[in-house]
Amino acid sequence: MILHLRDWFSRIFSYPVMLFVALAGAVFLFGAFRNTIADTDIWWHLRNAEYLLHTGSLPRHDMFSFTVTGQPWMNNEWLSELPFWFAWRWMGVRGIFLITVVLMQAIMSGVLYLGWLRTGDIKASFSACILALLMAAVSYGPRTLLFGWLFFVFELILLHKFHNGTDHLWMLPPLFCVWVNAHGSWIIGMVYLLIFIACGFVAGSWGWIESTRWSTRQARKLATVTVLSLLALLINPFGWRLVTFPFDMAFVEKVNTVINQEWQNISFHDLRGRVVFLTLVLFGVASLARKRRWILYDLVFLLLAIYSGMAYLRFVFLLGLILCPMLAKELTLFPLYTRKRDKPMLNAVVMACLLLFCILHFPSEAKLQSDVAEGPEGLPARALPFLRSFHPRGPVLADVNWGGYLIWNAPQIPVFADTRGDIFDHCGVLADYMAIINIRSPLEMLNKYGIRYVFFPIDAPLTYLLRVTPGWKVDYENGQSVLFERITYKGAS
Repeated sequence: MILHLRDWFSRIFSYPVMLFVALAGAVFLFGAFRNTIADTDIWWHLRNAEYLLHTGSLPRHDMFSFTVTGQPWMNNEWLSELPFWFAWRWMGVRGIFLITVVLMQAIMSGVLYLGWLRTGDIKASFSACILALLMAAVSYGPRTLLFGWLFFVFELILLHKFHNGTDHLWMLPPLFCVWVNAHGSWIIGMVYLLIFIACGFVAGSWGWIESTRWSTRQARKLATVTVLSLLALLINPFGWRLVTFPFDMAFVEKVNTVINQEWQNISFHDLRGRVVFLTLVLFGVASLARKRRWILYDLVFLLLAIYSGMAYLRFVFLLGLILCPMLAKELTLFPLYTRKRDKPMLNAVVMACLLLFCILHFPSEAKLQSDVAEGPEGLPARALPFLRSFHPRGPVLADVNWGGYLIWNAPQIPVFADTRGDIFDHCGVLADYMAIINIRSPLEMLNKYGIRYVFFPIDAPLTYLLRVTPGWKVDYENGQSVLFERITYKGAS
């Protein structure tokens, strides 16, 4: 009995488990000491989840704005909104922070595990995972996209295991069924699945690239799983329209993808760009020095990820998920882990200290609310008492990044637009909004929509324009935001 307990103790507090806990500590630190909670989308996600839970039905038209109210709208991320709502219900903003950290830890643990599978070296995989965490900073926040990346890592693990003889592909159809209801990033998973299959129909060796043809049994299994996965996409509340949503984002929403910073090219002049560049250089040099041989699908996976990460800032996260498990193979600089040299008691002490540190440094509600106000979008948290008591007597133009925050915290104020870019892009509202904030035809657009109030950041160009434009007065100002009212209001032109 004593030997049995010792064996369990040594397994639970083994060195690999300690590294997974250390990674959790790194993820927590990364989130706790940077502005993680100030996301613009989470607030309207919370309102959607609340509507679903209170009414038992999904919103199918716009209910939040005055510009496109009543227009058909599809909540394509409804399933991933629910965990955030329950977390908020349980712990408030601290709950939202907690589930964000848990999701990031699950993703990074998947990357660590995938690197371990590829190399058998937990130490090298841990080192590569820290680089993946730095790349993941682009989307580290309370975002439904995190569910998409989590599912993607799980898919990569299934594909790698299948290629090495362990078949769990039956899990892919239910995965895609959940994924399509959680986030539109399922399309990335489907593209990578098809690439994986296609590369297996080519056999040969070309210098340092090699590929093995699928057996008849493997090809039949992959074809069956792919067909079932495609059919599973249709198991959703919106049918085929939800399946086509990613294509709408890619080919129809022109203004939304132009103005959204995440759809811009990566800049090598900031820290994130330098980390990506140095990681790619490290990987390239190490691969050449070790004369790395490539499996064809690995090479195509990586090239697609590099292109995506260079072309769109949003996909630097994707690049980290693909690149870093491969990079682990080049970082095997330390002796391999062996159970004989393990020190379970020391591991247990380290794990306990990490857990205690995270508990003691868990951000307070006040700290997180302060982060909301001081985040990159500068959400108007300081104006919240005023906003909750404000009942406008005409349309309000607010910063589009503040729209979701108003939807959740001041629902009596219909918004001009928010970060649900699809519906506003389709109806031309987003283009008109850009004409206002870029000072191309601001006064004409304010007249077009009959704007009576303008609620904007205090340092915005539109704010300066209205200060010097006759017919506008300041009703509220707090050093972060300002509310203007039109003195002589006549409604829409």
